[in-house]
Amino acid sequence: MTGYFLGADPEERVITGTAEVNGVPGFTYKVEVIDNGEPGRGIDAFSISVSNGYAAGFEYGDGPIAGGNIQLHKPNPSNTPPPPLTCP
Repeated sequence: MTGYFLGADPEERVITGTAEVNGVPGFTYKVEVIDNGEPGRGIDAFSISVSNGYAAGFEYGDGPIAGGNIQLHKPNPSNTPPPPLTCP
């Protein structure tokens, strides 16, 4: 993970990082999640894109999650990320 950011609205987060694809390093990814409320199934949203061209999720017309529940938690001051990462 190389970044964790607030998204376009308060319920959205964007997570970025580097990845290996089939054992090959050098790729980047972006994950976007939206906590639209409870219970989550059918309303929360998740998307992922990888620099190799793979993309799936709400940003790509796949709609909300079909199961599960995305829950964003308030920042915990006792969990400080290593430099140079920061959390909002």
